[in-house]
Amino acid sequence: MTRRLEGRKTILTFDDYRSEPFNVENGLDQGDPFSLICYVIYNSGILDIPEKNGGETGLLYVDDAAIIATGKDFKETHHKLKKMMTR
Repeated sequence: MTRRLEGRKTILTFDDYRSEPFNVENGLDQGDPFSLICYVIYNSGILDIPEKNGGETGLLYVDDAAIIATGKDFKETHHKLKKMMTR
């Protein structure tokens, strides 16, 4: 793993600006197959947050995550989301 993260450089380009190459000291490369595995391990706890029988659910797909709450009105739904965000 350490070898995979060493010696990487990048350049920032936007509008008329182009930076000098600089070292990338953390993170994984764009499209690295290992990033999906790391993402799932890191974020798998999201699926433990929702109460399955309480109109709450959690979703993970590739590099996206969502928690969803349903309720009889805005107040109930907001309360459920707030509880999920603080669990």
